[in-house]
Amino acid sequence: MAFPAIRSLGIIHAPIGGSAVLLDKITTKINNNHQSAGGTTTWTHNCALGTNLLFISINVWLNGGTPVGMSGVTYNGIAMTKVPGSGVTNGQMYAEQWYLVNPQVGTNTIIATQTAVTDSIKCASYSFYNANTSTPIDNTVTSATSGTSFSNSITTAYNGEFIVDSFSHASANSPSSSNGTVALNDTTNGVLGASQYKIATLVGSYSLSWTQ
Repeated sequence: MAFPAIRSLGIIHAPIGGSAVLLDKITTKINNNHQSAGGTTTWTHNCALGTNLLFISINVWLNGGTPVGMSGVTYNGIAMTKVPGSGVTNGQMYAEQWYLVNPQVGTNTIIATQTAVTDSIKCASYSFYNANTSTPIDNTVTSATSGTSFSNSITTAYNGEFIVDSFSHASANSPSSSNGTVALNDTTNGVLGASQYKIATLVGSYSLSWTQ
């Protein structure tokens, strides 16, 4: 069955002429509680010494309605920035991405505050070394479609960049395959919230795909 799906892909910008972006760690959070506007999804993430970018993938589902994104996200009480152009809606699903340069080292709390009613929020937080803190996000691509196989391409500007996607699908089936490294793959509450990543070693066009 051709269930609706959405994708949001972002590229973590590598320093110009510098080292490649490196992954520190990934933390995930699933919140399947029905919540009203102003509700929060909270989890902790440990940024190691030397990390200079925190990046968050957020997938939202609202049963029988049209969801919207977060009104704000903080890490250790510091406001994060929504990735420009990352928000995308299709039916009952929404995806977006947020970032913070030079996050506080150590284990700190992330709080994502809802703009409106939600039934499920599925998140993955990534911390990185060697990101370009002046221009953290190189490029963003979104899509809203339906089907059982999904692939989107995005073009990098510099060697050593890092691509992260946010993927939601109105299906309780886990993907049978993907062509990146899967960080989040959750089908609880009857809907898929997922995230995968790929290291873009050289400048060029890269694709990230999911197949149900």
